[in-house]
Amino acid sequence: MTRKYSSRAPPACGDLARLCPSGARLCSSMADTFDTLTRKVLGLPLEQRARLEEKLLESLDRPSHEELDQLWALEGERRFQAYKAGKIEAFPGEEVHREILQEIG
Repeated sequence: MTRKYSSRAPPACGDLARLCPSGARLCSSMADTFDTLTRKVLGLPLEQRARLEEKLLESLDRPSHEELDQLWALEGERRFQAYKAGKIEAFPGEEVHREILQEIG
């Protein structure tokens, strides 16, 4: 299963202070809670951490399998049209694979 990780970073303290009327106290409190939670989670057995990881990854915004299929189909069509219009070149698969294998050696 290919996983997509969110590129969104958690808000910084300054962001929290702007968003919440309690300002720095809230930021400090949330940071303490996050640190405490992190320590507790890292103390869990491997199997429980793995199950938690799956739940957290499921909670991230990501396209469904159907949406991914549609996106790849559109990308394939876009590339094919660019090839037909002479905007990109095609290379034999064997050549591409040989070059990749040489690079990763």
